[in-house]
Amino acid sequence: MRCVKAIAMMVCVLVLVAVPLFAQVPRTMNYQARLVDASGNAVTDADRVIAFLIYNVSTGGSPLWAETLSVNCVNGLFDVQLGAVHPLDLPFDEPYWIQLKVDIDDDGSVAGGADEFFAPREKLAPVSYSHRAVYADTADNYQVQHDATLTGDGTASSPLSAVGDDW
Repeated sequence: MRCVKAIAMMVCVLVLVAVPLFAQVPRTMNYQARLVDASGNAVTDADRVIAFLIYNVSTGGSPLWAETLSVNCVNGLFDVQLGAVHPLDLPFDEPYWIQLKVDIDDDGSVAGGADEFFAPREKLAPVSYSHRAVYADTADNYQVQHDATLTGDGTASSPLSAVGDDW
């Protein structure tokens, strides 16, 4: 009986340890903005349909990724999780720009000719590139080839310095 309990306990522990090893990094990105009209006034409080498109060029080109969401605007402000519907499967190994297309005519779609693309496209900030860090999780067999000593504490009077044979 003790053996069965011990085996059951070991299986539970192995499952609890193994599950996080196979967890995926979420492929979403937070995006916040404020919608204003041509006069600079915040759009009225309402749900708006907005298409979010990501390109690898600042003008022209075709979108590499797109997602259309119904967004609640309060005083023109909104906050969304991009990638919640369509995973952000971009490698984030090059510069990207985001462009929005807003349902101006309130027909529930961004396909109409009256709907507007916001210009210019906005270059994505470096925090978006943290998705690239997933590759650090998979790095293995890396060996340090240098024998060095780090000195200093990083202050102006004692800056950090690496001293070694291979530097």
